[in-house]
Amino acid sequence: MTSNSQSEEDLHQHEAFTSFYDDMIKKINLNKKISSEYSLKVSRNEFHSCSNNEKHVNACCKTMLDCVRLNNILVQAHKQSTVKLHNPKKCQKCDKHEGKIIEKHFLRKKVNLLEERIMPIKIDKHLLKHNSITLIGDIALDLPKPCQAKEDIWQRFMCTTSK
Repeated sequence: MTSNSQSEEDLHQHEAFTSFYDDMIKKINLNKKISSEYSLKVSRNEFHSCSNNEKHVNACCKTMLDCVRLNNILVQAHKQSTVKLHNPKKCQKCDKHEGKIIEKHFLRKKVNLLEERIMPIKIDKHLLKHNSITLIGDIALDLPKPCQAKEDIWQRFMCTTSK
């Protein structure tokens, strides 16, 4: 009984296969009417160089290949149409990642703003600290005072030069 049901199933599959490819061959024959003159000339030249049997086999092989190619295209199109597209607005991982990017951008912007505000103050301090009058004043502070004893001045001078 299993071999009988299996043969019926095989027969059913064969009928489905042949009906599918018959439909495909009809579609291809319709498309061949639309094809360009060049492709028709090439196919005619190929058929003239073969015998009648070979012409029929070549035509069947070509139509079967065309059917398989068309079927592949349809299957690929169906696969691509069923693929779910990624929506970053609904994805939690993308939302967290976007939040981190926004936070880093915010911090970078605030740090740059603070540095822009602090920079003129730093420049003013530097100019006040390193102008020529301030530098001369620093040198004058290190000079000995007239009220100091001469021995202390010479000792201080000798200690600084020996270093």
